[in-house]
Amino acid sequence: MFVDRGVRGSNPNLVKNGTQKGGMSPYSFKQKMPPLKYILPWVKLKKLRLRDEKGRFKKGNYRSIAFMVQRSVFAQGIKPTMFFTKPFAKAFKNLPSELVESFGLDIKDFFDFTRK
Repeated sequence: MFVDRGVRGSNPNLVKNGTQKGGMSPYSFKQKMPPLKYILPWVKLKKLRLRDEKGRFKKGNYRSIAFMVQRSVFAQGIKPTMFFTKPFAKAFKNLPSELVESFGLDIKDFFDFTRK
């Protein structure tokens, strides 16, 4: 859900040259940062390393790099990918009209039932 629709960052100014990546997403980072336990394996898999101004590797372990990625994601957000929304909308257009009408009636009945 979050990858598909994106997540707005809390404050892009926290990161140097930061931009808002989430756009008009209904989701946003407010107080909590994304979990470090999911970012750390990704950083290790990608073998991210810090470099100095001359391009040489700097000292820093994967945990500190993961913290920097975590802070960047928290500040700038996650760009929407629409990997589910676009194919669903495209497939929905190709459905027969009887099925779409029945689906609409089922949704209406479901909402009526849940309001009771």
